[in-house]
Amino acid sequence: MVPGIDLRVPGLAELHRRRSQKWANHPDDVLAATVAELDFPLAPPVAAALRAAVDRHDLGYATPAPARLRELLAAFAARRLGWQIDPEQVTVVPDVMAGLIELSRALVAPDESVTFATPAYPPFFDELAAAAPARAVPLRADGSFDLDGLSAALRTGTRALVLVNPHNPTGRVLPREELTAVAELCAEHGAWVLADEIHAPLVLPGARHTPWLEVSEEARACGIVLTSGRRRSTSRA
Repeated sequence: MVPGIDLRVPGLAELHRRRSQKWANHPDDVLAATVAELDFPLAPPVAAALRAAVDRHDLGYATPAPARLRELLAAFAARRLGWQIDPEQVTVVPDVMAGLIELSRALVAPDESVTFATPAYPPFFDELAAAAPARAVPLRADGSFDLDGLSAALRTGTRALVLVNPHNPTGRVLPREELTAVAELCAEHGAWVLADEIHAPLVLPGARHTPWLEVSEEARACGIVLTSGRRRSTSRA
């Protein structure tokens, strides 16, 4: 048990009452095993904020990018990640996957492609491919990014790279020198980097996450970062 964190999971009868994709799409005799952390209780401050919104009937259309939210994100990024964010450049999207899909649609022409490293988050294979032609570059045997494979993809039509750091599912945190090399390659070929940093605050002790937009001038020139509020998890160096 982690002090201060409730990791007790409700019983199956209660879980099967939930309407999320994990539980609503299966009969009661199926034990769904995906995305297990979503079965933990909500953090008390999150639950309190939701109840307060319902109590004041505050369920109207939200503003696209509330100033308070942008300011809080910038403060958190500076405090936790050493990342200096301009709040005026923050845009709110429904979730990271939706952002990646819409960016791929906007930035990748029909004769170009969006590239990602494999193994990969499963929706990349079908949802990204539905937005733009997609191609995979397998990681090296040691889990590092295959710069030669990326270079070949860039020479043959890759317009955007989805760079997941820390990587999902391996948990590897990409070192700065590796990120710098990726930035130089993409800048050289005029390609975008869509940096999925959803797990950035969750690295294990001893690992250090480098925000993409803090890597180099080349990274800032060609990069867009997507992040999100997440539950507790871990990544390794």
